[in-house]
Amino acid sequence: MGVKLEDLLKENNNSTLLEDKSKKTINALLIVIAIIVTLILVFVGIAISNSNKAAQMERAKQLSTDIDLISAKIKNIYSEYRIDGDETKLIGISQEGNKVTPIVLNGEEYKYGYYYVTAAQIKEMITTINIEKEDYVLNYSTGDAVNLKGAKWNGKTYYSVDDLRAIRDGKTPPSDYTVFISTPEDMQKLHTNPNGYFKLSKDIDMSSFSTGDGWKPVPEFSGNFDGRGYVIKNLTISRAADRYCGLFGQVKNGAVINNLKLDNVVVSGGEYTGAIAGSCSGNVSNCSVTGNVNSQSSMVGGVFGLFENGVAQNIISKVNVNGDQNVGGFAGSIASGTVQNCSEQGTVRGMKNVGGFVGLVNPTSLANINQVYSNSNIIATETAGGFVGNIVVNVGKVKIADSYAQGQIESCTNNAGGFVGGIVSNPGATLEIASAYTVVDTPILCETRGGFAGNISSRGSNIINRSFWEKDNLLDQDLNSIGYTNNQGIEFEYHAPAEMRDTAIFEGWNVNIWKFENGKLPTLRWE
Repeated sequence: MGVKLEDLLKENNNSTLLEDKSKKTINALLIVIAIIVTLILVFVGIAISNSNKAAQMERAKQLSTDIDLISAKIKNIYSEYRIDGDETKLIGISQEGNKVTPIVLNGEEYKYGYYYVTAAQIKEMITTINIEKEDYVLNYSTGDAVNLKGAKWNGKTYYSVDDLRAIRDGKTPPSDYTVFISTPEDMQKLHTNPNGYFKLSKDIDMSSFSTGDGWKPVPEFSGNFDGRGYVIKNLTISRAADRYCGLFGQVKNGAVINNLKLDNVVVSGGEYTGAIAGSCSGNVSNCSVTGNVNSQSSMVGGVFGLFENGVAQNIISKVNVNGDQNVGGFAGSIASGTVQNCSEQGTVRGMKNVGGFVGLVNPTSLANINQVYSNSNIIATETAGGFVGNIVVNVGKVKIADSYAQGQIESCTNNAGGFVGGIVSNPGATLEIASAYTVVDTPILCETRGGFAGNISSRGSNIINRSFWEKDNLLDQDLNSIGYTNNQGIEFEYHAPAEMRDTAIFEGWNVNIWKFENGKLPTLRWE
């Protein structure tokens, strides 16, 4: 009995079909296994990524907390240093002279005002800290503290406390959109993005913008500008017919400008003119200005034409100022806000309301001026003061405390005062002057002059506490503390030159604010 060829072929076909079916099944199983493995790896990767992100977020949170603690501590250290002058309190290695191994993080060089501080030194400052054994750079005067390892986030390392706080709060770190300025041409970026974040990365010479009208002021700035201690020199503005002249035309509420140095400015503008800004409602700190500011109009100051509703602190002005009305070495007018730890030295010229520090104080709410001094040569026609030209309080309050004026009023035909030229206060308004003194000479030929105030017309509330003027009995025999007043209840103490240099006279003044030394006039400890 033989095998049919037909049956044999049928059997082979069935076997082939079974093999193909098995292969397909195996392939399908392999695909399923590959998919499962891929999904497992994806989920594991996500879990690891989430774990890493959680760890990175936790580090950013801990660092921001540590930096807040360190910042508060070094601010206290700096306050103590300003009182006793003990530089050994500023622990670390200054980076200003470090040209060999400069500290550069994300393109920022930590140089002016910064100190390299080891982990061990940090531990001595702060006994309880989240992340130990890591070094920092510190700026005692500004309170800036930067951890040199930083915190990783989205593939990038961040160092500044602003970035760390943004990561902590789920926001975009500011350094991701900060514009670095290193050339005069880069300064034009302030015009294209006046709401942006800007940092100087080099000293800048603005001489290339000195021809014609010079630099065009940034009309309205509401961003953040950090000079980082670098210098902008030779800023020239020649726009006598334009209002709001300065590096910035108007600094709006919410804007921040700090660590800016303007050297050898030559600014000419119309109404509202100052080296940093024509008008300012923002926060400005740790700045300095030298040079000349000129205008044939009003609201003219070495730093600001008009200051209102902001905070200005730690600003040094060495500017010669020339204007018409409301002219001051620091500001043409202060309407409200806080001005503290500031100074002015220079020659101030104007027609009316001319002051060594500020021309006119006319508050819309509270104008608070404290720990400020002026040392100016003043040339005016009417209403001039060694510290402030004129104070007009219709509403709100003016408070001037722990401040002094030196220099002289070279000329003024009417209303000259060693501290203030004129005071007008109306019902419901308050004027307070506390712990202030003046040694400014007033011109003999002035029609109404006083050792402290030229002319006072007061119907408001006046609080005068321990404020003095220097009277030379040989030269000032007929000089009273006030040239003219309708309020006989206002009086300022006078003392002879020797008495003004006797520490006993200033009993009750704050020794943490003032520095006293027999034989010398008191000075502010921050100077």
